[in-house]
Amino acid sequence: MQHSARILVIDDDPNARAFVAREVLRIAPRVELLDIRSPPQLDEHLRLRDFDVAVIEARTQWTDGLTVLRRLKSACPDLPVIMFTARGGEEFVVEAMKQGLDDYVSKRPEQRMRLAPAVHACLRARPPSRQAASNDAPGSNASESDLSIMFDVSGVGMAHVDPRTGRYLRVNRKLCEITGYDEDELLTRTVHDLTHPEDRQRDSELFQRLLSGELASYSHEKRYVRKDGSIVWVRINASVQRDGSGRPVRTSGVIEDITERKNFEAQRQALLEQEHASRLEAERVSRLKDEFLATLGHELRTPLNAILGWARLLESGRLGPDEVQRGAHTIARNARALGQLVNDLLDMSGMMSGKIRIEAEETDLCEIIEAAVETVQAAADAKGVKLYKHIESSACLVFGDPHRLQQVIWNLVNNAVKFTPRGGRIDISLKRTNGNCEVRVADTGIGIQPDFLPFVFDRFRQADASSRRQYAGLGLGLAIVKQLVELHGGTVAAHSEGEGKGATFIVTLPRLAPREDTGTHPRPAFAPGVLNDQGEAGPIIDLEGLRVLVVDDESDTLDLVKRVLGDNRAEVTTAPSVDAALTLLSRFTPDVLISDISMPGRDGYELIRAVRATSSAEELPAAALTAFARPEDAVRAHEAGFQMHLAKPLEPEELVRVVAQLAGRA
Repeated sequence: MQHSARILVIDDDPNARAFVAREVLRIAPRVELLDIRSPPQLDEHLRLRDFDVAVIEARTQWTDGLTVLRRLKSACPDLPVIMFTARGGEEFVVEAMKQGLDDYVSKRPEQRMRLAPAVHACLRARPPSRQAASNDAPGSNASESDLSIMFDVSGVGMAHVDPRTGRYLRVNRKLCEITGYDEDELLTRTVHDLTHPEDRQRDSELFQRLLSGELASYSHEKRYVRKDGSIVWVRINASVQRDGSGRPVRTSGVIEDITERKNFEAQRQALLEQEHASRLEAERVSRLKDEFLATLGHELRTPLNAILGWARLLESGRLGPDEVQRGAHTIARNARALGQLVNDLLDMSGMMSGKIRIEAEETDLCEIIEAAVETVQAAADAKGVKLYKHIESSACLVFGDPHRLQQVIWNLVNNAVKFTPRGGRIDISLKRTNGNCEVRVADTGIGIQPDFLPFVFDRFRQADASSRRQYAGLGLGLAIVKQLVELHGGTVAAHSEGEGKGATFIVTLPRLAPREDTGTHPRPAFAPGVLNDQGEAGPIIDLEGLRVLVVDDESDTLDLVKRVLGDNRAEVTTAPSVDAALTLLSRFTPDVLISDISMPGRDGYELIRAVRATSSAEELPAAALTAFARPEDAVRAHEAGFQMHLAKPLEPEELVRVVAQLAGRA
């Protein structure tokens, strides 16, 4: 039997050799396969040059693909070589292409069916002299028949194209399936017509390089626009056939639908980008966490250093009266700073978990601003910063939590004082606008850099988080402001012309329509009961003869409360546990009970329930004095039976006022 062509096959794997034979011979039974398994066999066929196409594996037991490729191209420069392999990454394939590889077909199941069409394309691309020799040989008609069958039944798209016009001359059924056109429709169209507009320039460049002889063949990926307008990705393997004078007479293409692979790659790329973005975000969060922890350590250690240092000096007994007073004031000021840090952390934690409660009622923002400014006034005076209020005379009512709204204004004004240098000014204004109440806090301070302005309300973010930063704080104040304002249905915005040009913060809250005067007014804003900035206590409240039972497992707390209440002439009895307190209560009934919540064994909730279950102490006034300071903790304390909930640390003056109030002496 006359063979139409000879194909050299170099592969150790018998399954791979069987696949090559089955696929090629199924559609081209007259093709002869030359199975090469040793160097001498390869040497002999290279000497005879008796084959038309080579199909090689990237690595065998006795050689490697690149070595074989170099030998084949050295002996037969025009010989088409196909690498059929499961090995080799992108770099390997690129190197093989540089050394003359004509096509690469993966052995993966979704790609290996392209082997037979690739062989067909290489046979079509044989040098004219070999094609002429085959046409003159006996059985050449059979050869053409084999190739024609291969063309029509191929599992990938195949086409012949007029090199002058780019019009399709012949197409197979698979290409019709890929494009959605029938054969007659495709034969009236050009490659350019089907190619996606964004891919046409690159496609035309490669086509012209093929026709000019710069490329013997090429392979690239592009998009087709199907008849229905949808997009399909294809991989094109193109070659050119020339006549005896070297003039292009026809180009051939093998077209493989790679849409599924492209979609997979796109999904993979999207996942990679998502993973990359997630990693960057995780790194950013980790960096912010590290910066925050470093800042937190600094903000805790700084006041602790002052507290511990002055405490040691006071213990020494070597200080004069003025220095003792100065040390006491310093300790109190730094303790309040620590308390504010803890409050900010607890507030932010509650906001992040959605547990902040708003006790809303009709509230006058005029009074809120007055109270907040009064709280900050001493700090501003000490720094030489002037505060100016611009408030319309009539009330500006909102529906909100007075305590939380004062916290908002206090944070903004305190922040302005912090970042405004000596001699600067801060203007606090309130006006009505379009059904809203608008509060503005404008300062002449250091301003905000434009690149940081979008992040000014982010928690744990500070414009300067370095060790050389000039301003203390955790970077929570403005984040708390934003959360609280939004919980009230309002908005907050920051504006600054840049560094050194001051900053303005604008809070907008929905305004309530004014009511007719019924003789009742919104309750005053909450003003914390604290010592004034000079550390002076208010007037002494007389608790003479008042019996107070204090329960706490911390001896320092017991000593402090006993001293504070004792200085106001109360009779104080202490108990270090619930059991000890119940024993005392069985012997006498105090006028007021003050109890911690968290204690070893039995806690304050059990104590108050036991007290309420006792007829002799059923109406005993009681307050919980505890470090559990969340709103839900206060609710739980009231539900358990306490009339009041006091959060540690509590100013001595406030403790005395609360005890007097519980006893009816306020």
